[in-house]
Amino acid sequence: MSKLWCLGLIISVSLVVSGCSSNKVLTETTMYQQYPSVEELKNQLANAKSQEVDIFSPEAFEKANESYQEAVKLASKDNPKGEVIARDGLSQLTAANTNARQARDILEEVLTARSKSIAAGANVRESSDFKEIEEELLDLTMMIEAGKLDKAKDGRADVFKAYQQLELVSLKGNTVEQAEDALANARKRDVDDLAPKTLRLAQEEYQLALNVLDADRSDTA
Repeated sequence: MSKLWCLGLIISVSLVVSGCSSNKVLTETTMYQQYPSVEELKNQLANAKSQEVDIFSPEAFEKANESYQEAVKLASKDNPKGEVIARDGLSQLTAANTNARQARDILEEVLTARSKSIAAGANVRESSDFKEIEEELLDLTMMIEAGKLDKAKDGRADVFKAYQQLELVSLKGNTVEQAEDALANARKRDVDDLAPKTLRLAQEEYQLALNVLDADRSDTA
């Protein structure tokens, strides 16, 4: 009986030790050392996001990101399947980068207008409207990603004009806002009674500034 009891104790201890080892969690450093593809996927995802691949190929980028999350869960528990899933994620990210290059080519003029609107501060000054147009841009990139190229090309003009209009609104605000405020303040102080000709000239110059920007939005001087 004592031998059987000892044998049972040994088996029990072995099971406990085995269970503990299967539940061990690796540190991040150790995990990346043992499963290098997981770290590579992490770095490539960060680089892709900095280049807005998540906008130009949203579906493929999201799949790669989901693969990374799953790979980390497995690799952190020392499960070799994490490395396999990370490699899948790298393949998905390669596809995302390819899709993004195609989207940038097709939407070149739209993206130029987008960059100009951002340079004018529209993404901050007119943030709500800017976000709406960004959603429209995302619709186009999703069409391209899905192979609906003709439909995406048909939608380019509207998004292009929307970015241009937002740029103009922001430029007008940035360039003539102080003059507009000064005119309003002058009227409150009844300057139109004290210096009507000067105020009228200021109003004409203000309107001229608006007209100039309508004609050439780059002529902010």
